[in-house]
Amino acid sequence: MHPLTRSFVSAFEAWDADAMAAALIAMFESSLGGSLSESERLEVIWPCRELLELLTFHPSVSDRISPRSHVACDVQIEIEWTRRPRVEPHPTFVVDIEWGAWEHWPQAKRWQSLGLDAKGVRIPRARVRTPTPLKDEPGFDPDRQRVPAGMPATRPEIPPTLTYAHALAAADQTTRSNDWLARYEAGQNREVWAEMVALGDRVRDPAHIGPATAVARETMRRARRNVERLVTAMDRTAYRLEPLERTFAAPDDAVLDQIAEFERTVGALPLSLCAWFEIVGEIDLTGEPPLGTDGPKLPDALVIAPARWALEYDPDRWQRGRYPIDLAPDEYHKLNISGGGPYGIVAPAAAADVRFESEWQRTTFVDYLRRTFAAGGLPGWRRYPAGSPEQAYCDELATGLEPI
Repeated sequence: MHPLTRSFVSAFEAWDADAMAAALIAMFESSLGGSLSESERLEVIWPCRELLELLTFHPSVSDRISPRSHVACDVQIEIEWTRRPRVEPHPTFVVDIEWGAWEHWPQAKRWQSLGLDAKGVRIPRARVRTPTPLKDEPGFDPDRQRVPAGMPATRPEIPPTLTYAHALAAADQTTRSNDWLARYEAGQNREVWAEMVALGDRVRDPAHIGPATAVARETMRRARRNVERLVTAMDRTAYRLEPLERTFAAPDDAVLDQIAEFERTVGALPLSLCAWFEIVGEIDLTGEPPLGTDGPKLPDALVIAPARWALEYDPDRWQRGRYPIDLAPDEYHKLNISGGGPYGIVAPAAAADVRFESEWQRTTFVDYLRRTFAAGGLPGWRRYPAGSPEQAYCDELATGLEPI
């Protein structure tokens, strides 16, 4: 067995996912003749962590670990139980490692020539130091508290400068000489937000955080007025909102505490989302338009969940170090049709604004709101041709809404 393969097996015996990943990374780099980047290394580390988590509950796990195109190895780990599990608690683990991207022959040949494959490596159960009993072993507790593999191994305490409380304090100290706010109020909405987003996390620097937060809050004040006007306009035009009692609700009194608690647990939230939760609240414009449109283009009515739901922490939601926050169903589920994943953002994110994940326009949260208000709360109907009844209805609803 190649020494690197032996290192992988030894790391598995120690139940050390990061050491398993280090061995695989060395194997990849040996076959490539070069180093993997930091992002490519993460594409090896996370699958190794997931393999061990899954093996706690399943007798056979496998994954194709591929840090880059045409570079992959297949890892499979099985538990070979005795004939009487739970009675004879000493199974054997069987480990297979082999190159998985045979279409790229030079690297496959190099991997093979080094002898990095390992097939049918048998490891007695007593040598594998699992932190808890596995499924079907004596003492296994299916309800035990566990750390999901997707959760970061370490999550440092969020610095005070990245909290929304700090951003609000900085905004309160910002005077009317704030260039971003003055330009925003003068009509340079897109330009100001583009500059703030381009800074990335640096928008939290002392020179930027106060002015940026002031712009975010003014944006969401306009968004709230737009939401209130949309609800009125839809009622006036016989758009049947269902159910009316949950169409729009102002933020909870505890919303800033909810944001702060989430930040302590997960990390920073973008200024745009924090300002929405603080000022706007929740909105659900799904319902029955008066046109009775019978076509493939769904209205995709504006929906944003309240902070108390969106920021309710669930450790199992972590996905490879990222925490998705669901904010709305997709355009199909809004009409109770099977569709795709929910719209939302991914945390932690300390920027002014971030991508609105899974949404078909492939844009940021603020730009999604901008486009949605321009469409009278029904952005999906902007896909109908100009002059259509759907476009005309969107224009009617959007009349009088403020640009954000």
